[in-house]
Amino acid sequence: MTDKLKLDTKIYDLVCTDVAEYLFENHGLELGQFEQQFLVDFIVDKLGKEFFNKGIEQAIYRFSKLSESIKEELDMEKIYE
Repeated sequence: MTDKLKLDTKIYDLVCTDVAEYLFENHGLELGQFEQQFLVDFIVDKLGKEFFNKGIEQAIYRFSKLSESIKEELDMEKIYE
């Protein structure tokens, strides 16, 4: 994996708009396109890896639970003399 996380362009644009709308509606701050992008880039840089790693942890947990379930099912299929 590369060190730099990159959002899909459509999602990136949507997040920029959402952040700008939130700041305007809740704090009266009006951001231009450059400021929106700069802020989203900052947030992705600071938090993106944490969200990514949390997603990986959740996937590992779910996979381990699924694996346990499959193991239990297969154990029940064993033939004993």
